[in-house]
Amino acid sequence: MSPANRILKFLTKQLLSRYPNLPVILVLGNVGKSSQTLLLNQVFEAQEYKVISGTSLSRGLNSLAGIGMSFLKIDFNLENSGSWSKFITVSGFYFKLFVAGFLFPPKLNKKSILIYEIGYDTQGESQNFVDLFRRIDVLICTNIAWEHSGGFDGHNLDMATYNLLKPHLNQGLITEMEDPNISKLLKNIALEQLTLLPKKPKLVLIPQTIQTLTTSSNTVRSPNFGLMVGGVQMDTRYLLPMTFGVFIDNIIQVGQLFKLNPELINRSLSNFELPAGRFSRLTGRYNSTIIDSSYNSDPASVEKFLENLVEVIEYYQNSDNRETSRLTMAPTHTIILGEMRELGQISSKLHSQVLDQLIEISKKYSDYINEIILIGTSWHSLDQDQILKINTVDRFRWIRYRQANWRVFDTAGAIKQNLNLDLIRPNSWFWVKGSQNTIFLELVSEHLLANPHDARLLCRRGPVWDKVRENWSA
Repeated sequence: MSPANRILKFLTKQLLSRYPNLPVILVLGNVGKSSQTLLLNQVFEAQEYKVISGTSLSRGLNSLAGIGMSFLKIDFNLENSGSWSKFITVSGFYFKLFVAGFLFPPKLNKKSILIYEIGYDTQGESQNFVDLFRRIDVLICTNIAWEHSGGFDGHNLDMATYNLLKPHLNQGLITEMEDPNISKLLKNIALEQLTLLPKKPKLVLIPQTIQTLTTSSNTVRSPNFGLMVGGVQMDTRYLLPMTFGVFIDNIIQVGQLFKLNPELINRSLSNFELPAGRFSRLTGRYNSTIIDSSYNSDPASVEKFLENLVEVIEYYQNSDNRETSRLTMAPTHTIILGEMRELGQISSKLHSQVLDQLIEISKKYSDYINEIILIGTSWHSLDQDQILKINTVDRFRWIRYRQANWRVFDTAGAIKQNLNLDLIRPNSWFWVKGSQNTIFLELVSEHLLANPHDARLLCRRGPVWDKVRENWSA
């Protein structure tokens, strides 16, 4: 740990020590922790709690530094900042954190609560938070998947941590941790996500498995592709996967622990808002539908994203459903899939599994798939010809995988020029899914929108992101 982080950890711990009775809810996991945290924030705010959180519709702070920033209500973005500017900004933050921890801590009321998501990028990082929190009321792990697995490459299985955690694990996790067929890399990711268990929270909500996302038994699909979870109708502005119901189940249990008003919980969940770029359902040109999940991507969320695609295709195969939707024919679908980043040594294998899934979907639903377009250089390694076939005019290259040709663009800036709006079929669907930064897949969604004003609903807004996008996607 660097000297700067040691100081940060010390100052943050000092700040937290000023609030020994402050309830703490921590949210971990590889997929969906921001959505889970934001839903919790909205539920508690509706119950007149003062919520301290790094997660909002416009930002997602999940690091050690974000805790202090959340208490102090400050934010800064170091993108495109010079070295001296970064030094001054960070030094100012450390000074404010010192003042808050030792001299003038922020005033909190009796109904204050800390709801914080934690993201782990490297093995051993969780120890910072083990040392930091003396009190944890609720610990939620949304799931355990491959995201950020690059930070766990080359490590042997951490048996010391496993032996420490084993008494706190459910039987499903113990069975999988001791299964020799499951990757030690994935097991280490699981151990990192669960390191806080010995803190003995009052309520622990963790998965039964480290391999798949769990679907709630209380979740059913309602009309217009909404979700109904335990009697709560979810907002149809989002095309949510069935696994989203687990987040609602978690909130119900948290509400029972804190004795929250059930009616207010239901009202909050019926009118919830998610951060931009998470399964948003937008209106495109010629009455097309855009499913915009351009903020982030990983194997587990891509799998659920494509399951939603299949569900929509099968729905419109039924002529009665088409008639209800005032359609004379089933819509076609264009899949625009960005690379999955931060997967380390296993990246090629996981990308190939996605293409395998796409091949099976294309075989079964060939009449309804208009085109599949890939974005990002991570797909290049799957080219079984190993011969670069570049179209320099339209700025893409072809790769060949399992006797099929795939068109790959390096960035969204290139694909945008090739999506001819005149060729968009009325009532068609566009499925946009990609990882954060560098490829900026939200540019594709923006290009397809019927109303340019709806660009405000896309992720990575503001002058700083506009500048970064310009540099990367030209």
